[in-house]
Amino acid sequence: MVRRSDASWDAAGVGEWGVRAGAGVDGFDEGDFLGVVAATVKTLAGGGQVLNLGYRFAPRAWGRGFAGEAARTVLAAVEAAGIRMPVTARVLADNPASIRVLDRLPLELVWRGRSEAGPDAPATARRERLIYADRPLETAVLDGVIALG
Repeated sequence: MVRRSDASWDAAGVGEWGVRAGAGVDGFDEGDFLGVVAATVKTLAGGGQVLNLGYRFAPRAWGRGFAGEAARTVLAAVEAAGIRMPVTARVLADNPASIRVLDRLPLELVWRGRSEAGPDAPATARRERLIYADRPLETAVLDGVIALG
């Protein structure tokens, strides 16, 4: 994870951030670790790159708006850095809370389905997913993101 984040910071000027509670956040002490948010470079099969927006938060931080706030902050950082590659986000169809976060961001749903996973792919690769993007994606780019699983 650290190596992937470092490579993303080197390649695009963005990567992974830790999210901590600020002062006065109900139910948390200042500085409590809440989770991570990221925009990491993904190189696609067939060439091309996208930034993959992702977040993971501790269960006690769920439902508090932290993921949405952190994701909006990352998208603003991408824009401020002048990064031109597409921003995408992948979510399992059975994760309604994460889908709600993505639906509130300036991203559009561009695909829903199951990828054609090979026999060595992880079990999650065969599950239904949704893909969001900050712009329309060329077919080859969308196919590459789908192939990520």
